[in-house]
Amino acid sequence: MAKDWAHNKVFDNHVKPEAYITWRDRALDHLARDRLDVRHLLLWAEKEKSEMSLEMVAQKIRATGITEIAETLNHVRFGAIKAILGDTLLDRARLCESNGLELWRRLHVEWEGAAPLVISAKARVWQDPHRCSSVLQLWDTLGNWERLGAEIALGGYDLPDDFKAIAFEKLIPPRFAQAAFGENGAGDLCRQGQMGQRPNGTCQDIGAISPLWW
Repeated sequence: MAKDWAHNKVFDNHVKPEAYITWRDRALDHLARDRLDVRHLLLWAEKEKSEMSLEMVAQKIRATGITEIAETLNHVRFGAIKAILGDTLLDRARLCESNGLELWRRLHVEWEGAAPLVISAKARVWQDPHRCSSVLQLWDTLGNWERLGAEIALGGYDLPDDFKAIAFEKLIPPRFAQAAFGENGAGDLCRQGQMGQRPNGTCQDIGAISPLWW
């Protein structure tokens, strides 16, 4: 597993909250490489509110129908997580020896959870997405952008419709942005109080892409 992480940064104690967001996304793919069942276990661990013993984790692994030895699967993930942490975070690992899912849970509670700094960092990422250059790229990107917005809203961060429209305009390809919001863009419609009125010539494709944000 360590070789697969070679070109990515380890996660350390001094980084900004938004760095955890990036690290977590890459770490999930790294730890659950070609294993959807392992990914589900990691996501389950994030939702647990209290400390999980080795036995509790083993029972959960067996309950999912995974045939390999539960203790081994958990121990291997423990080592894999340690390998992508910086030295300043290794003390967290010492508190949950061989319990990979508990280590993952502790990191999540400390760095994500509902911490205001993390929610604020997510909001900045969500409000200023990289523009997609094509419809194909938009389909690949849109789901993650929507999920990020949902996480922000659940964290108590207000997302007015005007903000949603302006952020969405930044995400979609230029020709769709002009068709949906007119030549002056979503910001101009918001200033005029016309966000609820679609401009003439709105592209039908845009209406079908993401009704959640309209």
